[in-house]
Amino acid sequence: MKIFFEHLYYYIYLWYNEKDKKGSKGSSCAAVSGLQLFNILSIIFLWDNITGILIDIPKYVLVIAYLLVFAINYSKYIYSDEKSLVIENSWEEKDDDYKYRYEKIMVSYIVLSVIILLGMVVWAVSLK
Repeated sequence: MKIFFEHLYYYIYLWYNEKDKKGSKGSSCAAVSGLQLFNILSIIFLWDNITGILIDIPKYVLVIAYLLVFAINYSKYIYSDEKSLVIENSWEEKDDDYKYRYEKIMVSYIVLSVIILLGMVVWAVSLK
């Protein structure tokens, strides 16, 4: 899973870097952190709906959770220049066929993460 998120970070970084050179590392880190938090929230919503036990999460806890995930990702992907080079080299060493298949997986992951979270929210609201 660790390699997946490293490649996802780098893939999003390349996408942001094409659009705007400034802040592409930070934006990529923010996007990966958001997706990871989406997954955590989806699991919580699913747990709520399966067990019937309502887990009420205050907004400030979500902000703190996001900042914590962002800080962890920032230290892994941006703060350590050596790690950034390892991630870049790991991606660049792959052949084009591998990159193409992996890009499909990453885009599918992004789309599914958003759809599942939104679906869980709609489901949770409809049950109340």
